[in-house]
Amino acid sequence: MEQAKSHSIGIDVGKRELVACIRCSNGITEPPAAFPNSIVGLRKFIVYLKKNNVQKDKSPILLESTGPYHWQPARTLADNGYFVKVANPLHTKQIARLSIRKRKTDKVDAANLAFLASQNYGYQFAETDEMARKKAAIRHYWKLRSTATNLLVHERYLKEYRHISAVSVLKIIVKRGFVAQIRLRICDII
Repeated sequence: MEQAKSHSIGIDVGKRELVACIRCSNGITEPPAAFPNSIVGLRKFIVYLKKNNVQKDKSPILLESTGPYHWQPARTLADNGYFVKVANPLHTKQIARLSIRKRKTDKVDAANLAFLASQNYGYQFAETDEMARKKAAIRHYWKLRSTATNLLVHERYLKEYRHISAVSVLKIIVKRGFVAQIRLRICDII
Protein backbone atom coordinates (compact mmCIF):
# COMPACT_ATOMS: atom_id res chain seq x y z
CA MET A 1 0.00 0.00 0.00
CA GLU A 2 1.42 3.37 -1.05
CA GLN A 3 1.83 5.94 1.67
CA ALA A 4 0.37 9.38 0.92
CA LYS A 5 3.02 11.97 0.12
CA SER A 6 3.16 15.00 2.30
CA HIS A 7 3.77 18.37 0.76
CA SER A 8 5.06 21.75 1.76
CA ILE A 9 4.19 24.81 -0.27
CA GLY A 10 6.00 28.13 -0.59
CA ILE A 11 4.33 31.21 -2.00
CA ASP A 12 6.24 34.27 -3.12
CA VAL A 13 3.66 37.04 -2.73
CA GLY A 14 3.69 40.10 -4.94
CA LYS A 15 1.30 42.97 -5.43
CA ARG A 16 -0.18 41.46 -8.58
CA GLU A 17 1.02 37.86 -8.60
CA LEU A 18 1.51 34.80 -6.38
CA VAL A 19 4.21 32.32 -7.39
CA ALA A 20 3.71 28.97 -5.67
CA CYS A 21 6.00 25.98 -5.43
CA ILE A 22 5.02 22.55 -4.11
CA ARG A 23 7.71 20.38 -2.54
CA CYS A 24 7.05 16.70 -1.86
CA SER A 25 8.37 14.93 1.24
CA ASN A 26 10.84 13.03 -0.97
CA GLY A 27 12.51 16.36 -1.89
CA ILE A 28 11.10 16.60 -5.42
CA THR A 29 9.87 20.08 -6.22
CA GLU A 30 7.11 20.73 -8.74
CA PRO A 31 7.73 23.53 -11.25
CA PRO A 32 6.55 26.85 -9.75
CA ALA A 33 3.17 28.12 -10.90
CA ALA A 34 1.95 31.74 -11.03
CA PHE A 35 -1.51 32.98 -10.11
CA PRO A 36 -3.00 36.48 -9.97
CA ASN A 37 -3.08 37.94 -6.47
CA SER A 38 -6.85 38.36 -6.64
CA ILE A 39 -9.98 36.51 -5.58
CA VAL A 40 -10.13 34.69 -8.93
CA GLY A 41 -6.42 33.85 -8.75
CA LEU A 42 -6.84 32.47 -5.23
CA ARG A 43 -9.71 30.25 -6.39
CA LYS A 44 -7.49 28.93 -9.19
CA PHE A 45 -4.71 28.34 -6.65
CA ILE A 46 -7.02 26.31 -4.42
CA VAL A 47 -8.00 24.17 -7.43
CA TYR A 48 -4.28 23.74 -8.16
CA LEU A 49 -3.68 22.56 -4.58
CA LYS A 50 -6.53 20.04 -4.87
CA LYS A 51 -5.20 18.72 -8.21
CA ASN A 52 -1.82 18.15 -6.54
CA ASN A 53 -3.43 16.31 -3.59
CA VAL A 54 -2.27 18.83 -1.01
CA GLN A 55 -3.75 17.86 2.34
CA LYS A 56 -5.56 20.77 3.92
CA ASP A 57 -4.64 20.41 7.56
CA LYS A 58 -1.25 18.70 7.23
CA SER A 59 0.66 20.44 4.45
CA PRO A 60 2.21 23.74 5.56
CA ILE A 61 1.84 26.67 3.19
CA LEU A 62 4.46 29.35 3.91
CA LEU A 63 4.17 32.99 2.80
CA GLU A 64 6.36 35.95 3.63
CA SER A 65 4.69 38.74 5.56
CA THR A 66 4.45 41.40 2.86
CA GLY A 67 2.27 44.08 4.37
CA PRO A 68 -1.12 44.24 2.70
CA TYR A 69 -0.30 41.78 -0.09
CA HIS A 70 0.01 38.54 1.88
CA TRP A 71 -3.06 39.05 4.03
CA GLN A 72 -5.80 38.14 1.53
CA PRO A 73 -4.08 34.93 0.30
CA ALA A 74 -3.32 33.86 3.88
CA ARG A 75 -6.87 34.61 5.06
CA THR A 76 -8.48 32.86 2.07
CA LEU A 77 -6.33 29.73 2.44
CA ALA A 78 -6.90 29.60 6.22
CA ASP A 79 -10.66 30.03 5.72
CA ASN A 80 -10.55 27.07 3.32
CA GLY A 81 -8.94 24.87 5.96
CA TYR A 82 -5.29 25.01 4.86
CA PHE A 83 -2.41 25.15 7.35
CA VAL A 84 -1.01 28.60 6.60
CA LYS A 85 2.24 29.87 8.07
CA VAL A 86 3.86 33.27 7.79
CA ALA A 87 7.56 34.13 7.84
CA ASN A 88 9.38 37.36 8.47
CA PRO A 89 10.93 38.43 5.12
CA LEU A 90 14.07 39.69 6.87
CA HIS A 91 14.73 36.16 8.14
CA THR A 92 14.02 34.45 4.82
CA LYS A 93 16.31 36.87 2.96
CA GLN A 94 19.11 36.06 5.43
CA ILE A 95 18.56 32.35 4.87
CA ALA A 96 18.54 32.83 1.08
CA ARG A 97 21.91 34.63 1.28
CA LEU A 98 23.46 31.44 2.62
CA SER A 99 22.80 29.74 -0.72
CA ILE A 100 25.73 29.31 -3.10
CA ARG A 101 23.41 30.23 -5.97
CA LYS A 102 23.00 33.97 -6.14
CA ARG A 103 19.85 34.04 -8.28
CA LYS A 104 16.85 35.95 -7.03
CA THR A 105 13.58 35.39 -8.82
CA ASP A 106 10.03 34.81 -7.68
CA LYS A 107 10.34 31.13 -8.67
CA VAL A 108 13.54 30.67 -6.67
CA ASP A 109 11.99 32.49 -3.70
CA ALA A 110 8.90 30.26 -3.85
CA ALA A 111 11.09 27.12 -3.92
CA ASN A 112 13.12 28.43 -0.94
CA LEU A 113 9.90 29.09 0.97
CA ALA A 114 8.66 25.57 0.15
CA PHE A 115 11.90 24.16 1.58
CA LEU A 116 11.54 26.32 4.71
CA ALA A 117 7.93 25.14 5.07
CA SER A 118 9.19 21.53 4.97
CA GLN A 119 11.49 22.43 7.89
CA ASN A 120 8.55 23.70 9.97
CA TYR A 121 9.65 27.34 9.60
CA GLY A 122 7.35 30.29 10.31
CA TYR A 123 4.42 30.87 12.62
CA GLN A 124 0.81 29.87 12.07
CA PHE A 125 -1.38 32.54 10.52
CA ALA A 126 -4.19 33.31 12.95
CA GLU A 127 -5.17 36.86 12.11
CA THR A 128 -8.88 37.66 11.95
CA ASP A 129 -10.58 40.46 10.03
CA GLU A 130 -10.97 42.31 13.34
CA MET A 131 -7.25 42.05 14.14
CA ALA A 132 -6.33 43.22 10.63
CA ARG A 133 -8.65 46.22 10.95
CA LYS A 134 -7.09 47.20 14.29
CA LYS A 135 -3.56 46.82 12.96
CA ALA A 136 -4.41 48.98 9.94
CA ALA A 137 -5.88 51.70 12.18
CA ILE A 138 -2.79 51.75 14.40
CA ARG A 139 -0.45 51.83 11.38
CA HIS A 140 -2.49 54.71 9.94
CA TYR A 141 -2.20 56.67 13.19
CA TRP A 142 1.58 56.22 13.32
CA LYS A 143 1.86 57.15 9.64
CA LEU A 144 0.01 60.38 10.41
CA ARG A 145 2.30 61.03 13.40
CA SER A 146 5.32 60.47 11.17
CA THR A 147 3.90 62.89 8.60
CA ALA A 148 3.38 65.51 11.34
CA THR A 149 6.98 65.06 12.47
CA ASN A 150 8.22 65.50 8.90
CA LEU A 151 6.14 68.68 8.60
CA LEU A 152 7.65 69.99 11.81
CA VAL A 153 11.19 69.32 10.59
CA HIS A 154 10.45 71.00 7.26
CA GLU A 155 8.89 74.03 8.94
CA ARG A 156 11.96 74.40 11.18
CA TYR A 157 14.11 74.30 8.06
CA LEU A 158 11.96 77.01 6.43
CA LYS A 159 12.17 79.20 9.53
CA GLU A 160 15.90 78.76 10.27
CA TYR A 161 17.39 78.68 6.78
CA ARG A 162 14.89 80.46 4.57
CA HIS A 163 13.43 82.87 7.15
CA ILE A 164 9.86 81.87 6.29
CA SER A 165 7.56 81.48 9.26
CA ALA A 166 4.25 82.94 8.15
CA VAL A 167 2.62 79.63 7.19
CA SER A 168 2.56 76.67 9.53
CA VAL A 169 0.42 73.77 8.42
CA LEU A 170 1.30 71.83 11.55
CA LYS A 171 0.03 74.63 13.83
CA ILE A 172 -3.27 74.68 11.92
CA ILE A 173 -3.61 70.90 12.27
CA VAL A 174 -2.83 70.98 16.01
CA LYS A 175 -5.02 74.08 16.70
CA ARG A 176 -8.05 72.52 15.11
CA GLY A 177 -7.52 69.34 17.11
CA PHE A 178 -7.20 67.02 14.13
CA VAL A 179 -4.52 64.87 15.76
CA ALA A 180 -6.56 64.45 18.95
CA GLN A 181 -9.72 63.65 16.96
CA ILE A 182 -7.91 61.03 14.91
CA ARG A 183 -6.43 59.46 18.04
CA LEU A 184 -9.91 59.25 19.63
CA ARG A 185 -11.42 57.71 16.51
CA ILE A 186 -8.67 55.11 16.33
CA CYS A 187 -9.10 54.33 20.03
CA ASP A 188 -12.82 53.78 19.35
CA ILE A 189 -11.91 51.30 16.59
CA ILE A 190 -9.54 49.32 18.75
